[in-house]
Amino acid sequence: MPNFTTSATELKYASGSSWTSGKARQGVYSGTRYEGAIKFGGLSDLPLNNIEISQIQLRLTFAQAGGASSKYLTLYKGASNTISGSIASMRGASIGQVYITEAYNRTETLTFSASSYAALFNAIKAHIMAGSQVLVMYVPSTRGTYPGGYCYDYLGVTAAALNITYEFLQSDGSLASTSVAAGSAAKLNVTAYNSAYTHKVVWKFGSYSNTQNLAAGTTSASYTIPLSWLNAIPSATSGSATVSLETIDTNGNSLGTYTYGFTITAPASVVPSISSVTASPINSNAVINGWKYYVYGKSQASIAINGAAGAYGSTIKSYSIDTDPSIGSASASTLTTGTITKTGTITITAKVVDSRGRSATKSTTITVYQYGSPFFWSITAYRCTSNGTRDDANGTYAYVEAVYGCYTVNGKNSVSGSVTLRQVGGSYSTTSNIVSGTGLILGAGSLASDAAYQAVITLTDTVGSVTTYTAEIQSAAYIMHIKKNGRAVGFGMAAGEDDTVSFGWPVKLASPLEVAQGGTGGNSQATACANIGAVKKAGDTMTGDLLIRTSLYPSLKLTPTYNSTTNQTVFEGSYVGASSFAAWEDSTGSNRRMLEVRNAKYAPSMDNAVLLRTAVNNSWYAYRLFHAGMATPIPVANGGTGAANAKTALTNLGIFYADTLPSSGTDGQICLVPV
Repeated sequence: MPNFTTSATELKYASGSSWTSGKARQGVYSGTRYEGAIKFGGLSDLPLNNIEISQIQLRLTFAQAGGASSKYLTLYKGASNTISGSIASMRGASIGQVYITEAYNRTETLTFSASSYAALFNAIKAHIMAGSQVLVMYVPSTRGTYPGGYCYDYLGVTAAALNITYEFLQSDGSLASTSVAAGSAAKLNVTAYNSAYTHKVVWKFGSYSNTQNLAAGTTSASYTIPLSWLNAIPSATSGSATVSLETIDTNGNSLGTYTYGFTITAPASVVPSISSVTASPINSNAVINGWKYYVYGKSQASIAINGAAGAYGSTIKSYSIDTDPSIGSASASTLTTGTITKTGTITITAKVVDSRGRSATKSTTITVYQYGSPFFWSITAYRCTSNGTRDDANGTYAYVEAVYGCYTVNGKNSVSGSVTLRQVGGSYSTTSNIVSGTGLILGAGSLASDAAYQAVITLTDTVGSVTTYTAEIQSAAYIMHIKKNGRAVGFGMAAGEDDTVSFGWPVKLASPLEVAQGGTGGNSQATACANIGAVKKAGDTMTGDLLIRTSLYPSLKLTPTYNSTTNQTVFEGSYVGASSFAAWEDSTGSNRRMLEVRNAKYAPSMDNAVLLRTAVNNSWYAYRLFHAGMATPIPVANGGTGAANAKTALTNLGIFYADTLPSSGTDGQICLVPV
């Protein structure tokens, strides 16, 4: 069994209320009755709440005081753990007497137990278990007096010690770790003070619990925290748990329970989930819709996050969808994009955040195929003979050849062509199909030499887009030709429509045609631009103001042509009294960001004089720009103080004055208190 030994930290005696240190005295000497007190301060280290005392030994060293004869040591409980006051106030209830054969100039050890001085043992034990540290020696009445003036039981104690033999009642425990991730094992180490004791261990977390019964001699308990226990903390990544250790003796009696706290955390693997991210094309064109393809300039995308769910009790708090390259985004579980103006592979990333703040992402891709109207590579058209030989002077047939193509859209799209030969100003026409790269001979030898013709070539693809080109076939070659009715003349070709002059040859003038006659009056680009007040497309400087006028929104647009981009920079005025500088993402301006300046008539307050505005799929949003000229202070939420003076600013920021520090307040406040 464990033993606890402590020596007296104080030895004092008194006859009234003044205590003297150095030794403890009891009895009468020279007519004065003394009371002694012994304090064992070390008793505060004894775990009184968890022990059973079986033996107490009191070791006393007696001074050369009184007679060298047998004496009675009379013990009382100390009324206080501080030796002070009167001897009467210091003395508590009586403990009893113990007979000592010689309490004079010797050291004596007194042993108290259930079988030796049982009454004294129980009284001293109860005194110690109550937390008392002081024993009082006092003789209330004398048995007699020696000639020297001291009573028979007069003695002094110069040193004292206590030795206590005890047994622990409850076993103690300690956690191997105070933080355990769900899905991992928590461990409680058990220190059993009696190897015959058994134990009951109960793990608790919210409404969840698990009980384990440990056999005698078991030194630890381990329990793997189920992931399902995280249902107790649906909005947190950790929570407080407990494990209790109950000690049971050999008779099945509970000796008490200790409870230990620890933290259960959600492991990093516990995140919400997304079943899938789906995307499907939206096509107003029936043909493209049947293909189920994404086509540039034709399709939209319908995107959805499917089967998003929290993990172990958490709930989904937010959704987001992003695309790269961007064709739209949303803070929602669904997104319908605008018309797609990107090509190639587009990555769609979906994200959800749950009530624990944990997130999950899932991605998918779509392929957007390039598309545009059918196109021509080359076109050839001229007069010819019946075998296709070119004859501009006498040919009565027309030769037409076109090389053309289309955007194949992964093999789904194709194009067909037709050509209509028609007389300019006449009624003749004929239509035939034309194959790319294959020439046609048209006209059946009926082309009039004095008439001009047009070959109108039409391309139509599977989508239904149409591209048309008109090729001119001149009349037969003439030096000069006057129409029969005299109302048209041709030079180098036959006369054309009435009231026209036609030139089949390039016109070269000896001197430039003056501006007054519809020319430029110049024989160089620079002179021509100067004469008519024009500037070149690039590299020239315009002097003076450029006035752009229209009914509602006069605009200057800067449009790059690289890669068929739809991005534009737009300087725009407004009839309502605002001017803007904007970056457009599309040709319609449905998606843009712009800096807007409003005049005083439109926005009298400087608060709304300058705004940042955005358009997302034609939904408009406005953001204030804060500046020194504003009529109202910048709010706290936007990084300001919301005040026009220092005192109000401090109040808005949660800083206040008080004479003394208040006992309570609002989280985040700062209190200024004078020193």
